[in-house]
Amino acid sequence: MILAAESSQDQAKELAERVRKQIEAHPFPHAAEQPLGKVSASIGVSSWPDSGTTPEAVLEAADKAMYASKMAGKNRVTLADRL
Repeated sequence: MILAAESSQDQAKELAERVRKQIEAHPFPHAAEQPLGKVSASIGVSSWPDSGTTPEAVLEAADKAMYASKMAGKNRVTLADRL
């Protein structure tokens, strides 16, 4: 989990995409043995108050967005409000 205080949802998505790309490019040992042939990250991004008005709702929205990333083929960033 990354908390990007005072960031817009689009800024948080840009940060998540940079993190995802760095993970994908890193030469992890045994990466070729992973399902995609490399280590990857499926990331969900949510924001307050767009995705919920309580911490629990915002976290749940990020979790759903992360699973949407996995279901869409993995190794991607999904915004909660665009599901």
